[in-house]
Amino acid sequence: MQIHPVRTSATLCLALLVVGQQAGAQSAAQLSKQRYAVDPMHSSIAFTSTIVGAVKVRGRFNTYDATVIYDSAHPERSSVSAVIQATSINTDMSFRDDHLRSPDFFDVKQFPNIEFTSDRVVPSSGGVTVSGMLTMHGVSRRLTFPAKLVLPPGLDRGTVAHVAFSAELRLSRKDFGIAGTNKFNPDYNPLTDMLSDNVAIQLDLLGEQQTYSGRTLGTGTPPGAADTVNRVLLARGAAAAIEAFRTLRSTPGAGGRARPPGAGRGGRPGRRRGG
Repeated sequence: MQIHPVRTSATLCLALLVVGQQAGAQSAAQLSKQRYAVDPMHSSIAFTSTIVGAVKVRGRFNTYDATVIYDSAHPERSSVSAVIQATSINTDMSFRDDHLRSPDFFDVKQFPNIEFTSDRVVPSSGGVTVSGMLTMHGVSRRLTFPAKLVLPPGLDRGTVAHVAFSAELRLSRKDFGIAGTNKFNPDYNPLTDMLSDNVAIQLDLLGEQQTYSGRTLGTGTPPGAADTVNRVLLARGAAAAIEAFRTLRSTPGAGGRARPPGAGRGGRPGRRRGG
């Protein structure tokens, strides 16, 4: 097997991510089949609140990264983690969105991310009950909410398996210190405008299976370093994958790929000097 050099630390992150999940006594191959990256093009993290006691304001977060590990045979081994960029809040009104990003509400410059990591998943009728810590606006609170299994794992499109969940829950702005003052917008009065403290959250998440061994993370020939490390991980285990990564990292080369023997820059044959 030919080993190729790596250009960035992405391969190390990838190797450590998969190796770290092996604490549950599952093989790397099993974990890779249970790992689903949430597809933001077919998912939604949305919310609904009210003003003046009746008018609904709907919005969403446009930029986020989430991963679901779902074991249908043992749902209690499942987990979910997500990082949302607070600045991506969108209620289809630019001035209102700027106000929500300001220190009056989310204060996105000081608290750029909203994060959730589950620590317990319990099977329930039609889905699972998820518990974990939500950190928002610098405040961490424990949440527990039911999630409905909308699409069980399966080969629903082409050769890539998907899984889908939906969930609804309610949050209190005050629990996270999001008071809604009027420093940014002096015309805004949270008392007379009667902004609701309760916010309804709607989650619709479609995950795509992350089968790294059957997926090309790089282009061209030879394969990318991430492909190499993951194939070693699945075939020979974590120790061999870490050793492969260290070899890649120490091997000279450019662009994250090995040059063919005797090749010069750009992969073309090197010229011999006279004599």
